[in-house]
Amino acid sequence: MASGPSDTRVLVVTTGGDAAGEESDVASSLSAHLPGQTVVRSSSTAAEYLRELGPTVDCVVAVGADADVVWTISETDPSIPLVVYGEEVLYTHVDAVIPSTASIDDLVARVQTEVSESRETNHLEEVNAKLTALSRYAKQITGCETVHDVCDRTVEATHDALDFDFCVLAFVEGDQIVPCCSTLPMDAERPIDLGEGVAGRTLETGEPQVVADMQSDPDATFKEREFRSVVSVPVGDRGVLQVVADEADAYDEQDVEFLEILAGYTNEALARLERETALRDERDRFHAFFEALPVPVAYVEAERSGEASVREINAAYERTFPQAADALGEDAADAFPTTGERRLVSDRLRDADPADQQIERSVREAGVEPFTVVLVPLERIGLSASGYLVYVPGTVPSDETRTGYSS
Repeated sequence: MASGPSDTRVLVVTTGGDAAGEESDVASSLSAHLPGQTVVRSSSTAAEYLRELGPTVDCVVAVGADADVVWTISETDPSIPLVVYGEEVLYTHVDAVIPSTASIDDLVARVQTEVSESRETNHLEEVNAKLTALSRYAKQITGCETVHDVCDRTVEATHDALDFDFCVLAFVEGDQIVPCCSTLPMDAERPIDLGEGVAGRTLETGEPQVVADMQSDPDATFKEREFRSVVSVPVGDRGVLQVVADEADAYDEQDVEFLEILAGYTNEALARLERETALRDERDRFHAFFEALPVPVAYVEAERSGEASVREINAAYERTFPQAADALGEDAADAFPTTGERRLVSDRLRDADPADQQIERSVREAGVEPFTVVLVPLERIGLSASGYLVYVPGTVPSDETRTGYSS
């Protein structure tokens, strides 16, 4: 559908015959009073016109048409408002009937109302369709496992969900803003300085930038190309998401809102990937330390449903305790031989503070030896609880703040 009053297209259907002169006068009056274009077609060609150009028509006015003609028109494209100027037609979809005794002003007013209401309905349907499409992409974007995939899905969403032709997603790298993924022509995909262009202005202000005509914007880059309009929205402080168009003043506030929603999904996905990378790095460093410890250590996890089980043991644990490897994957109740260890895990794994317990355990080729077992709970990330059991050889007196269990 057309986007403004000057783009309105109204199809006037006439029947000809004895009333041809009066119908022609009505069509001429509508053309004079309505903004945009008024197209006149006879009843014999109107249906064909609608089949070919229906999406460009805002309203159909049937002047003096009989029931058969009105029925044919209404069935050709029921989504287009239909106004009859003449007698009421029964059993046919008609949005409004203006008696032929009414004035042209009444007819014009009704046509304008139908066009306005139809456009509002179409606009809401378009908005809902885009929001639905964005919600589907939200699940894809926030579920991506790599930065490259996040970028691809974001740019894909600007085209498929939001119907923008030219888009670029660029990130801050050092003192430059570097395109990551783009549908721009190759010669427009180049880094710019951090404070340069509309992108730099977007990052500096932290606010969306809407440029109606880049050719007159002092900060705009790529003026050698014939791009005119641009919307630039920040992706957190990481970069910008931009769309550009060949025509001036191509974007409105709704376009900005959609892009901000999409940029929010992208920023959320990138933040999650950064957190996961940091957690993996931290876990890798901790596990390297864990493996190198000279004393026995066991790592236990408890899912949200189910008992805690042994997930890892270090080399010292395997060297110290007989059949230690058999504990891997086992529930704590089966993996640990002493009551003290089992109760320490079951009662204190979900605590915030460490706890210790004095126990005695069989060791390889040395009978039974005393140990102080220290449980170190970890921050819960996707688990009900997790922590490390550290076995310090010998008996270490517990202070009054620690709780111990008999082995």
